[in-house]
Amino acid sequence: MLEVVIAAALLLLTVTSVSAAVTSISRAGSRAEATARADQGLDAVFSHLAALPFCPSSLPAAPGIEGSDARDLVAAVFPRADARLDTPAARYLTAEADGIAAGSFVSRWTEAGVQVTCVARFRTAGGDWLGPEDLDGWDLSTSTELPASVLVVDLTSRVAEVTRSAQVSRGAGSDVVHDPSATVTAAP
Repeated sequence: MLEVVIAAALLLLTVTSVSAAVTSISRAGSRAEATARADQGLDAVFSHLAALPFCPSSLPAAPGIEGSDARDLVAAVFPRADARLDTPAARYLTAEADGIAAGSFVSRWTEAGVQVTCVARFRTAGGDWLGPEDLDGWDLSTSTELPASVLVVDLTSRVAEVTRSAQVSRGAGSDVVHDPSATVTAAP
């Protein structure tokens, strides 16, 4: 009788171990799939933005060509500083929101089924960030000059618990593009 109890206990232990191993492998596969999807979406938007010229060759620019249809980086990620024209996919922040600084333009792009968030901010050549007091009312389609000589765009994609990020930083006369980097964070 004791042998039967011991055999049953060993069988139960074996089944539990195999189940734990299968679960672990499944989680690793899910994480790898999430990473691949996040990378694919981020890389598509990053490549598109990195290939664009900094700004239009002359200002004011033609109105209404924004987002993925834009022909330059400024039109793609910071076409205006007017919260009255916000849409669900693109908005100008007059106040800090969700940890994003006031004076930022937030746009959401969908690539390969993944949402990529772009947070764009203008910065002076001296390194000072522009805020709403410097930007409010500025519009690429009506202004004769840019508000600053540098535009920094932080891109983030998130799939499940995997977050991927990259940065494009462009300035008048010099283009600096930072390679995408990855950070993995816990799911909320």
